[in-house]
Amino acid sequence: MIITRKSQVLLNFLDLRVVINEKNIYPLFKERPVHILLPEKTATFVVSDGFHITQRLQVTCQPGKLCHLHVVCSIDDNQFFSGLLLTGLLILLGIISDLWIGKLMSFLPILYGLYFFYFRRKDFLRVKLMQR
Repeated sequence: MIITRKSQVLLNFLDLRVVINEKNIYPLFKERPVHILLPEKTATFVVSDGFHITQRLQVTCQPGKLCHLHVVCSIDDNQFFSGLLLTGLLILLGIISDLWIGKLMSFLPILYGLYFFYFRRKDFLRVKLMQR
């Protein structure tokens, strides 16, 4: 089994680890895939950084085949940079027009990101099975 980590802005701040069968812990580095030899045909695993944790995933990998898993963040780079741009535009709109609603709305993208980071912890990290 090969587990890789996507190079995303928000994932660069996290120290991810893969826990297999609730006993084996492997660090997941930024640019290096982790090769894991499974003792059984079926393995359960989670990915965690200590605060966020994925749903428990059970993977069945045939002995002759190679399973490739990919860890991603639910807020991808496009959403992250769009939120930053929207925040900047709304701040400028609030400052130029001197309307308090524009200044107040500039916090919405930040609150959305914080909501995902703190309150939807199980959805922040995702594991995708890559088809080969």
